[in-house]
Amino acid sequence: MGVAIIGAILIPGKAAMRLLGLLLVGALLACVPKLLSSTSPPAAVSSNGFVSAPLPDAMAANPHQVLVVGPDCDSPEGVKTRELTRQLIQHNIPVQQASSVAFGSDSGTDFEAIDRVDQVMQAGSPIVFVRGKAKANPGIEEVIAEYHQPSSK
Repeated sequence: MGVAIIGAILIPGKAAMRLLGLLLVGALLACVPKLLSSTSPPAAVSSNGFVSAPLPDAMAANPHQVLVVGPDCDSPEGVKTRELTRQLIQHNIPVQQASSVAFGSDSGTDFEAIDRVDQVMQAGSPIVFVRGKAKANPGIEEVIAEYHQPSSK
């Protein structure tokens, strides 16, 4: 026969065991959402909404350029990709446009970075990479502001 002491109340027998069981279940249920939501720490987000990301292979030769990744077709995403590239050229910002992106083996073990890039790429086109950060479907002002931000590296 068990006994539970809760505060100044003494609870004998099976009722004590049931109460302790319920308290443990309640405590576990309270912790589950926290455990599930903390599978990876939140990435640092710039004031323009860009998140840290590995450097795509296309930027290896010139990491200070902007990479705009989106479809090369007449879809709304393709039109926005070309327009964003054109506007960056008008602002004298070095830019490269691509329809796909690849990452070298050096980023292959950084699973948090891979997850961040995957989340950005799921959010829509075009995807823009600026100085080790990425954002889905940004406006021209956000890209220009991110490009001109002092480098944190």
